Order: sequence, then C-alpha cells, then structure tokens
Amino acid sequence: MDNKQNTEKYWTYDTAPDSPVLQGMGITSRQLRRWVEQGKLSHIKPGNRVLFSEAHLRELVERSTINAVR
Repeated sequence: MDNKQNTEKYWTYDTAPDSPVLQGMGITSRQLRRWVEQGKLSHIKPGNRVLFSEAHLRELVERSTINAVR
C-alpha cells in the first residue's frame, strides 16, 4: 500500500503573489481577484475560499507569454 500524501501546495489571493511561479513579477492580489472575476484565471473554490494550484499559476504565465518572432 502506498502511503504517500498529496503534497501539492495551494495559494490564496494573498499568498499567490509570493509563490515561486509568480514571485518577482509584480502581480498583486487585487489583480488576481480581477482575473478570477473575468474568468481569466482557473482556480478551486471550496466553500468561500479561492485557491490556486501551481498548475493554475503556470497556466496564467504560459498564456501571458509572448514568444519572439525571430
């Protein structure tokens, strides 16, 4: 039997800007709230809380990345 626990970390509006994925990008909790309201940012909503997984934050960065044309 495998006893590994799910160690995936989740971030809130207040902690996500300091996550390894978004750290140093200047994204604020207010901006995250706007993107959730606009349907631009995937999230998990257990009850009244809004949580973001690393995959949600990486998806945001990937969609915001503009590749060089050269």
